[in-house]
Amino acid sequence: MPVFEEVLEAVHTPLQAEIKDVQAARALAEVMNARELAGRVEVSSFHDEAIAEIKRLVPGVRTALIASRYSTDIVERAVKAGAATVCLNIRRLALEIVEQARKADLNIIGWVVNTQDHLRLVRAFGLDGATTDHPDIKRTGRFTA
Repeated sequence: MPVFEEVLEAVHTPLQAEIKDVQAARALAEVMNARELAGRVEVSSFHDEAIAEIKRLVPGVRTALIASRYSTDIVERAVKAGAATVCLNIRRLALEIVEQARKADLNIIGWVVNTQDHLRLVRAFGLDGATTDHPDIKRTGRFTA
């Protein structure tokens, strides 16, 4: 984890770390606990088990379950894993899932929001945020939701 530690030294803002498996969760947890970083790093993963493991090992860590292909069980999976946020593929997002996530008190992030139509969906669904490959997307065209 030397690269992660170098980034921590250089950046004094909140960070997000994506982990790929349980082993990565354990390695990251070691660094986070040693440096008391639970409040500074949000950990995300496509893997429920990795989220559950980091949540178990780092008390108070903020977590996000990412999903590309998912069904309505994504909310149940996120809650079971201990995630506070679901990061969902905007092209598959449906109002039913948004409503279920809200009832479960989950934050919802849409990804990858690269078009004005996707941005309109983010606003229409009232999502908590979005990821994009084009940070200037909000300014690139007329926006009405």
